[in-house]
Amino acid sequence: MESPRKNFRGREDRGRNIHRLMKEVFLILCRQPSRATLALESNLRHLAPVVTISDSASDEATFIPDEQMQGFTGLCSFGGGPQVTAWERAFKYLADTDYQNVWFIEDDVAGSPSDFQHLFEHTVACNADLSAINIKAHATDWVWPHWHLTPKRFHSPLRSFNPLCRLSQDLVSESLRFREGHGSFCFQEILFASLTAEKGLSFNDWTLDPGVRSLFSSFRYQPHVEKPRAGICHPVKNLEIHVEICHQDDEKRI
Repeated sequence: MESPRKNFRGREDRGRNIHRLMKEVFLILCRQPSRATLALESNLRHLAPVVTISDSASDEATFIPDEQMQGFTGLCSFGGGPQVTAWERAFKYLADTDYQNVWFIEDDVAGSPSDFQHLFEHTVACNADLSAINIKAHATDWVWPHWHLTPKRFHSPLRSFNPLCRLSQDLVSESLRFREGHGSFCFQEILFASLTAEKGLSFNDWTLDPGVRSLFSSFRYQPHVEKPRAGICHPVKNLEIHVEICHQDDEKRI
């Protein structure tokens, strides 16, 4: 396999874009609904259907109780964290629905409607099986601290950073089959990229893609984004800043 430092491209098929746009869905992942999830829903719903998946029961989001989550564990369980989060509930939701190409977006991601639209249209046209940032192989990024969570089946593992990512229907299916075969998932930052490589599927690392990489200058693991920035930002923990970033297009029109 070629190094993931090369920006793999998916299937270019621009003549069918209109048809493919109907096959996308956004899943917003949150502990509980908030003004941040409402802002994301507002900015995304003109692009594709949006479903908010919550870790707590709410009339404003989809919630799947723990007693229905047997075997749907492990996507975020490291460092003593919970076995079931909104990530696992999202995959349980997908297992019980007719899913298509799926965008996962954690609620501390923020961006304007125009920035999300640019990323969406570019990514759908590219149509890679995994679109995310910082897709790297163990062989070239061995200092990353979570490689010990890699299942033995992945002899040459990769990882990706997934607070915002898009998985094709094929990759979602492979992830669900992994769970069926192993009784649970593994850490999603390893699972998605390693399965993509193992199954010969395609990557697009947004941070290497000249068409969209400028959108991610304020997208990282830490520190928190503490003032409004252009582009798609992470992690935005301050609710007022999150909403301000999401409303940047409104300010441009004034």
